[in-house]
Amino acid sequence: MRLPGFRLVHAVYHAIRSPEARGLAWARLTGPRLVVFQPFGTSRPDRHADVFGYVKDQLGSDTGLRLLSFGCSTGDELFSLRALFPSATVRGLDVNPYNIRKCQDRLSQAGSAPGISVAVADSTKGEPSESYDAIFAMAVFRHGLLDFGADRCDDYLRFADFERAVNELARCLKPGGLLVIRYAHLRFRDTAAFRGFEEILPLPPTDPTKPAYGPNHCRLPPGQVGDGVFRKLPAPKAD
Repeated sequence: MRLPGFRLVHAVYHAIRSPEARGLAWARLTGPRLVVFQPFGTSRPDRHADVFGYVKDQLGSDTGLRLLSFGCSTGDELFSLRALFPSATVRGLDVNPYNIRKCQDRLSQAGSAPGISVAVADSTKGEPSESYDAIFAMAVFRHGLLDFGADRCDDYLRFADFERAVNELARCLKPGGLLVIRYAHLRFRDTAAFRGFEEILPLPPTDPTKPAYGPNHCRLPPGQVGDGVFRKLPAPKAD
C-alpha cells in the first residue's frame, strides 16, 4: 500500500467500477476540501441491531428524541433507527452526494417517512449545539484498506481530522446524550473530547486482528480498539 502511486491507481480503479466512488471523486473535484474517513459505504439492513437496541434501552421512551446517523451511507441505519424509534426525529449526514441521493430515493419510494431528513456533509458543523439525544458513527472513523494491517494510518486517516470530527459530535450532543462509535481505527478515548464523557458500554472488536492506531498514527498492540457507547457528562458547575 505504500508503493508510490498506489493510492492514485486504487482510487482510479475504484472510481471506474463504483458509482459511489465516482460520486465522491466528483464532490472532491468540484467542491471545498472534504474530510473523508471511510470512502467505502458498505451497509446492510439491521447491521447494528444489538447496539441500537442497547441505546433504546438507555434512552427509554422515544417521544421527542433526536437521533443523528453520522455517515449514514445509503440509508440502512436511518430505516433501522426509524423502526426502533418510530416517533423520533432522525437525521442522516454523509460526505458522499451519491449516498445521499440514494437515501432520498429510498425515502421517496417509502411514500411517507416523517421525521427523517438527510444532507451532504463531512462534519456536524452545521448542526445545532446540544441538539441530539444520540449520535451514531458506525464504521465511519476507519478506512477499509487499513484492515490489511499497515504499520501507520496517516496515509488514510489523520488523528487531527478525527479529533476535530468528534469534538463537533460532542458539541451537538445534549448532556446525558449518547455517542456510539463502532468499527473505528482510531480511539475516542485518545481525544480531548473524551474527558467530557463516560464509557457505559465497551464494544469488543468483532475481529481481534483488525488494527487500531494511536494519536501518533502508529499501529497499537492487538486488542486496543476503542469502540463503545459513551455518555456525555453534564458541564461542570461554576464556582
